Amino acid sequence: MYSYEFSERRLSLNYYTRLNKLEDDSFISAALQEQKALNLSWYKNIEPLLKLDNIYFEDHVTAHRILNHKSSVKATHSHPIPPSLRYLKCAVPLPSKQYRVNKISDVLLNHFKACWEHEKSISPKLSYYHSIKKRFARESYLDLAHKFPHRYSTTKLRISSHDLEIENGRYQKVPRDQRICSWCKKNSGQEIMEDEKHFLFNCDLYTKLRSSVINSINNSPAIIDTPAINLTQSSLDLNLMSLLSPNTVLELDSSTTDQFNQHHTNLNLKPKSPAHTSLVEARSHIINKVCCFINRCFDERWKFLKDAKNPRKNKSNTHIPKTIIINVTQ
Repeated sequence: MYSYEFSERRLSLNYYTRLNKLEDDSFISAALQEQKALNLSWYKNIEPLLKLDNIYFEDHVTAHRILNHKSSVKATHSHPIPPSLRYLKCAVPLPSKQYRVNKISDVLLNHFKACWEHEKSISPKLSYYHSIKKRFARESYLDLAHKFPHRYSTTKLRISSHDLEIENGRYQKVPRDQRICSWCKKNSGQEIMEDEKHFLFNCDLYTKLRSSVINSINNSPAIIDTPAINLTQSSLDLNLMSLLSPNTVLELDSSTTDQFNQHHTNLNLKPKSPAHTSLVEARSHIINKVCCFINRCFDERWKFLKDAKNPRKNKSNTHIPKTIIINVTQ
C-alpha cells in the first residue's frame, strides 16, 4: 500500500515539474494556471508537498546557490528591502518556486519510516516483528525463497498473521498469559504461552524438525570469506531470523552473533560475477532451509490440532470381536 501511494505521489510531482517548465504562452501552461486558480483536488494534494523542499520559498538567487552546493548563503527574501531600492525590480528577491522531486520524496520517506518505527514499537500485535525487524528494507527471503508456501508461512509468522494461540486469544479476548500451547498442556501438563518464540524454539512438538534444520544449515555450502555457520539448539533462537536477510539484524550480544552477521557481508560484489552468483546461491540455500522449517512447523501444528479435534478411534478396538448373543432353546 505504501509503495503504491509513494509511487503515485512521485509521478504526480514529476508531471507537475514538466508542466511548470513549459512556455508561459503555451496552451498547456495556461490550462495549468487555470487549474491552480480553480484549486482542483489534484493540485490541492500536491501543493503541501511542494513546501517540503527547503528552497521552495527562497528567492531565486539563494535557490540557485543552494542547488549549486553553496548553501552557506542566507536567504534574502526574509530581510526587509531598503526603501531606496524598492522601485528597482532587479533588487526585489523573487521567490524561486523551485523544488526537487528527490528532496520531497526523501522527506516523505523519512516521515513514513519514523511512523513505521513508532507504530511497530508500540503495537502489542507486532511485538515479535519489532524484535526482529530493525531496518526499513525489503527482506531477501522474499526473492530467494523458491516456493510460495514457504514465503507465505515465513511472512505470516514474522508479522503475527497466524493462528498461534498468542494471536487467536487476541480476537477471543483471552488474557495474554492464558493463551496456552495445546501440545504442552496435553503432553506435559505445562501451561506455557504459545507465542512465536515458543513455537519456533521451545515446543517439543517440533524437536525433530528443529534438529533437522540445524543439521541442514550447518552442512550448507560455505559463504565466501565467512566462517562456517555452526548452529546449536541454544543459538537457534538468537540467530534463525538473522539468516533470512542481510537487512534483518538482531540487537544481541555481538560475541554470540559475529559469525551470523558476517554471513551477510560481501554485499558489494559485482552483480552477475561468479563470486556474486556463488554468494546468492549459498544464501538462497540457507534461506530456503529456514523458510521450509517454518512451513513444516505450521503443518505439524495443523496436523496435531486436527487429530486433537477429531481423535481417531483406537485401532486395537477394530480387532476385538463383537459379542454375539445366541438364544439356545432346548
